Amino acid sequence: MPPTPSLDYYQTLEVEKSADTETITASYRRLARVHHPDKDRENPEATAKFQQIQEAYEHLSDPAKRARHDGRSRGRGPIGSPFNFSSYSSRSAYDTFDFGYNEDDDEDDDSFYHGGFEEMDEAVRDFIRSQFLFNPDFSARPGTGFGHSNHASREEELRKMQEKREAQARYTELRKASLAESQARAEEARIKDEAKAKAKREAEEQELSSRKQREDEERVRQVKMWDNLNAITLAEQQSTCLHTTFWPKEARKRKFKCGCCGQKRGPTAYKCPHCALLSCQGCLSNLIQKLAASTS
Repeated sequence: MPPTPSLDYYQTLEVEKSADTETITASYRRLARVHHPDKDRENPEATAKFQQIQEAYEHLSDPAKRARHDGRSRGRGPIGSPFNFSSYSSRSAYDTFDFGYNEDDDEDDDSFYHGGFEEMDEAVRDFIRSQFLFNPDFSARPGTGFGHSNHASREEELRKMQEKREAQARYTELRKASLAESQARAEEARIKDEAKAKAKREAEEQELSSRKQREDEERVRQVKMWDNLNAITLAEQQSTCLHTTFWPKEARKRKFKCGCCGQKRGPTAYKCPHCALLSCQGCLSNLIQKLAASTS
């Protein structure tokens, strides 16, 4: 593209003369989106402005062309120009250059990156084609390069996201099923424990009721026998007592004298609920055996 006379490329791209390549590229992209003819159709000068932006970027992104432009702006040619070529490389201007569609751009930018290629200047199109032909890194990066479509990578990303969501849904369902199964097992165990505890309580209550009934019957029979024998004193009652098999334990502070064997024992005694006779463990066991043998 032949340079436009008296066109200040830095002013056109709205950057300082000391701007680096990244700043120039960023400013070019911003201005190209704003002044593209498809974006500003009401402005008859939009095409000319867009071509000036293209021309400015073409020169400032090329180190050699930028040096010649800087030399002309200072009244000197490229020879003897104070421009420092060591700060640029032959590909530094294109390493970050990206004509491709960026996902951060809005949907309207597609008209510039995809639909405006045929409307560009022939020199600009040749420049873009040269980057595809001679700079493989230009379009090798995913989602970069003019006209490069990242639909395949996007579809692959969406597929992986869908697989991840499906895996998470399956994991959630398995967790729910496992939790429900654990809760069911816990509920079943609780019901069994409650049933077992209830059966134990009922058996104990039944045993206690049966024991109380037997004690009452023995008490009635014992009192009737004492009345028939006219046993009034405690010694008479103890000597004629039938002695139940249910002798409650009685803890004493000191040793006691066993009413059966006459030996001092203690401090734990067993007391007959009818005649209040105190017995040791050995005598009570012998007495219970005799009672059991007499009733069998």
